[in-house]
Amino acid sequence: MAHGDVSAAEWAAIVEYFDGRCAYCLRVLAEDEVTQDHVIALVRGGTHTPDNVVPCCGRCNSRKHSKLVLAMVNVRVQCHIKTSSGPTASGPPSSS
Repeated sequence: MAHGDVSAAEWAAIVEYFDGRCAYCLRVLAEDEVTQDHVIALVRGGTHTPDNVVPCCGRCNSRKHSKLVLAMVNVRVQCHIKTSSGPTASGPPSSS
């Protein structure tokens, strides 16, 4: 069982702090789209407390699952590198 609790007022303040956006993809979320994600997953010893809960869209919540936050950042960076026509991991485009 998770230790801790997040009150409705605390949750509302957290969502407001993030401007109603997903903490990972930064998409603005409708009220019915917001899910609670545990930054440190409960299965990894995280707590259900305000300092460990962020607003998250369902897609990112499912993708993160019990991964560490750093793994989510790596996924976002890799997706950007593969789809971007700008700088890549090997450096900025050369000017010929």
